[in-house]
Amino acid sequence: MEIVECGLIGSLLSDKNKVAAVYDIVRPADFKDPRCGIVYQTIIDISKQGGTPDLVSVFSALGKKIDAVWLSGLTDMAAGSPTQAAIEISARAKRDRIINRIKIAVSENLPLDLLVEELASIAAEANAKANDNSCKMSDVVGRFVDLVKNNQAADEYGIDTGYMFLENKYIRYMPGHVWVIGGATSTGKTAVMVDMLCRVLDGPKKRKIAIVSTEMMEEQNVARFLARQTGYHSNLILSGKLRDGWDEINASLAWFSEQEIYLFDNIYQFQDMEMKLRQLSMTGGIDIVYLDYVQNMTYKGAATEYEKTEKMAKGVQRLAKQLKCTFVCLSQISNAAAKDHDQPMTFKGGGEWGAVADLGVWLKRNKKNKELLCFDFQKNRHGQVGVQILQFVNNYVRLKEIHHEENI
Repeated sequence: MEIVECGLIGSLLSDKNKVAAVYDIVRPADFKDPRCGIVYQTIIDISKQGGTPDLVSVFSALGKKIDAVWLSGLTDMAAGSPTQAAIEISARAKRDRIINRIKIAVSENLPLDLLVEELASIAAEANAKANDNSCKMSDVVGRFVDLVKNNQAADEYGIDTGYMFLENKYIRYMPGHVWVIGGATSTGKTAVMVDMLCRVLDGPKKRKIAIVSTEMMEEQNVARFLARQTGYHSNLILSGKLRDGWDEINASLAWFSEQEIYLFDNIYQFQDMEMKLRQLSMTGGIDIVYLDYVQNMTYKGAATEYEKTEKMAKGVQRLAKQLKCTFVCLSQISNAAAKDHDQPMTFKGGGEWGAVADLGVWLKRNKKNKELLCFDFQKNRHGQVGVQILQFVNNYVRLKEIHHEENI
């Protein structure tokens, strides 16, 4: 086990990207070698502060508390699979705790029924540690009361979307929620996402936002952001041939540079996205993740398209809950729905995305007036559904509400 523990630490010191993969699996107290536990805690602390936990930074943080020769030798022992090493360490630590508890129970000559009760307590403790929370209702209620008090102190629960029709129904970006926004090709899904993003940034508080763009390069995304804020066409901005308006564009660029936005245009596998988002979450959490779009993502190990969709959808739902953020996922719609707007809302790839969605939206362009967009939220797990008509303005780069919403 000492080799496994040293191998895990060596892997983390060699590659900071591996820290997020094991963060939720193993704890400092799980290490049998106290030196490994100390180094692991230091690696976590440095990662949470946004630093790089390499040999230099870890030794600098620990100083004389750790042997430099021993520490430097760990990188040569790096484990091939840090996740598997973390699982082994965690499992061994739990097993040792269970054995110790049983030994104590036996040494005290507990009656059989009390021993069974003791074993049940051990199992409950192990589950509670795995989930970080007790499932006992009194503890659940206690956490609920603490949450409400914190929300009262913060004077906020959820993030205002910036759309009046959603705020009127108290539809906000909530921790742990998944939004799925679907539409046919060229409906304007990305334009809607950009408008949604900018409305959040225009809010009173700075938010931490991640954008996973599988379709457009980073410069195209930035040009879209600038177009939304200034009204100039994104391609014209990108070409550099715009005659006037550069003062406005430069001011918007400076404003966007001050925002805490993380833009990824080179992630196509769910597991890679999960690791990057967990790393971001370790340094102050994440408020919103925009994923554009889900059909372009792959899932390692999925043998079929259906299996990929199922694992992706459930993985996003799990990640939203664990990171306490809102996922806004753009999706294509099924061929049947694309041909007939009277069809029920179905996202491409089966019903899995619809099943995990807290808010399911179908975007539809008006056939007679392409400036008009129907924002049809047909699913709302936590409240009313409805329809809102939006209008594209300023070269189709900004949306405005023009009709009051209608309840379905």
